[in-house]
Amino acid sequence: MVSRATISELHHHHTILLVEDDFDTRTAVAELLRLDGYQVVEASDGNEALDALRIGRRPCVVLLDLRMPGASGWRFRALQLRDLKTADIPVVALSGHGGLEQQARAMELAGWLEKPLDVDKLLAIVGRICQVAA
Repeated sequence: MVSRATISELHHHHTILLVEDDFDTRTAVAELLRLDGYQVVEASDGNEALDALRIGRRPCVVLLDLRMPGASGWRFRALQLRDLKTADIPVVALSGHGGLEQQARAMELAGWLEKPLDVDKLLAIVGRICQVAA
């Protein structure tokens, strides 16, 4: 019998940059995405995420927690937009705080998801964005 992960891997080989400071949340979301066939690069804050982009990682999307100690999601996004090599990489904000619609427009986000994350919504938005990036 072929596993779901094996089937998904036949359909796409996209990489996602997951930026989340909470270890348990990051691990769970990364595993979910891997089971759906994605490659996942994990970062615990905006600085690690920027480092991943600087060494040439080119994800189809960045899933970005906004409120993190160290370099926040806000700081990451501001610096990412200033770099011509990374400015066009879509970013989806992840936040436990509502009211992201205006902030999403100001940050030029591809989307946002509120925590706790709805798995179906997460996979749908990632699938839509990564399909366009193919």
